[in-house]
Amino acid sequence: MTSETFILGLAGFLHNLFTVIWIGGLIMILITVLPVAKNTLEDNKLTQKLMHGILKRQRVWVYISFVGLFLTGLIQARMTQNFSGLMRFDTAYSSLVSIKHVLTLAMIGIAVFRSVVFGKKGETATPQQNKLSLKLVFLNAFLGVVILLLSGFLAAL
Repeated sequence: MTSETFILGLAGFLHNLFTVIWIGGLIMILITVLPVAKNTLEDNKLTQKLMHGILKRQRVWVYISFVGLFLTGLIQARMTQNFSGLMRFDTAYSSLVSIKHVLTLAMIGIAVFRSVVFGKKGETATPQQNKLSLKLVFLNAFLGVVILLLSGFLAAL
């Protein structure tokens, strides 16, 4: 195994791991934790407190994932022959990567917006704010699934 193969393999592994932490965490919260919390905790304030605590802790891992995805993505881009530059649409590969980057930037924007606007409010957020925050989490999870779909097609090229 060459050192280039080792570095590319390690970067790919870490890129996938950071993706799982971020997108997998979102999906886990939405399809498992939130429904169980709502069904188990009859007090809405207690559910809010639990979810705020989970999201606050997960936020740290998401921010670490942002940095990790950026760094490992740079390594992969420099070492992958199919990559022809950022926001290029001249090949199927470049188009898929560019769309993935646009969607990832949208996800980062939504995550940062939620942190700044709703992160400090915690359990004191109004029902309307909680509803908007939850909609943004669902939107981010949807975008994450689309990114995973695009990654599957990239792997097939």
